[in-house]
Formats: sequence, structure tokens, C-alpha cells
Amino acid sequence: MTEWSKTDAIALLVEKPEDGIYPETFIYLFTPNMADTTKPIEITLTKHRHYIFGGKCKLEDMDGIIGVMAANEIRIEGTDEKANLFDYHVKANTITPRPTDGTRW
Repeated sequence: MTEWSKTDAIALLVEKPEDGIYPETFIYLFTPNMADTTKPIEITLTKHRHYIFGGKCKLEDMDGIIGVMAANEIRIEGTDEKANLFDYHVKANTITPRPTDGTRW
């Protein structure tokens, strides 16, 4: 059983193959009181409040756990280019999720 603190929080789980250099999957988990699966969100990676990388996604209910799963290598929308999510996490010091409609959780 998972118990959440009374404050809003986000957790990051990383799955890396034993013989791999980079992780394969990133899973962002949200506390139930801040997660709203009806609203798309934007996850932004920043360093000292300067934008590094971000993307819009939809929260999913994964057997009672609310989160987003992303592959390490993701395609940048509207281009043929790919980004290595791990590299952006190394550069960032903050992960900020927020609803894309401007509301707060």
C-alpha cells in the first residue's frame, strides 16, 4: 500500500537495463490529490528557472497510480528529430508539472 504525504508531490521512477548506458523508461507519478486525469498536463524540466525541455501529455490511471510513462528517446513533435530525455534530466534541477489549461490542481 502506498501512503502519500499531505503535500503535493511528483516522483520519478527510472527503468534502466542492467547492461545499458541510458535508461529505457521514465515514469512520473503524482499524488492523488494533485492528479486530474481529465486535464492534459505539461511537464517542464528547468535549471534555475530557465526552460530546458518540456512536453505535453495525458495522465493515465495505472491500476490506481496516476502517472505518465515516457521512453528515453522521444520524437520532437513536428520534426524528424529525437531527444534523449536522460540528458535533459541530467541538466535540469527541477521538474514542474502543470495542467495545460492554466488551472491549478
